[in-house]
Amino acid sequence: GIIAGDGQQAQQLAGMLSFFGLAPLWLLGLVAGEPNGQLAVALSLFPLTAPTLNLFRMALTPVPTWQLSAALGLILVSLFVSTWFVARIFRSVMLLYGQRIRPRQVWQALRSA
Repeated sequence: GIIAGDGQQAQQLAGMLSFFGLAPLWLLGLVAGEPNGQLAVALSLFPLTAPTLNLFRMALTPVPTWQLSAALGLILVSLFVSTWFVARIFRSVMLLYGQRIRPRQVWQALRSA
């Protein structure tokens, strides 16, 4: 929310990020053909698609416990890392409220804070 200057920009960013969550639904045909294939395993380990794809794979075939544990671990690690990044950006950009924040400013906030 801090990166988006107003509500409209926040909606646009949320719309772009929702594509990652919907990616497993677009690829269901490929995953259904090979539920234990490389694409299915890779997407089931990727934190943004892991919850949806792992549920779908579990409905089709037994999923190894190590894959479910690895997906959960990667989700937790990405949660903590993204929280850390957002805290740095928020602290650096908080005084610029109401101004449009550019990607370069976000990058500088991550490097300097």
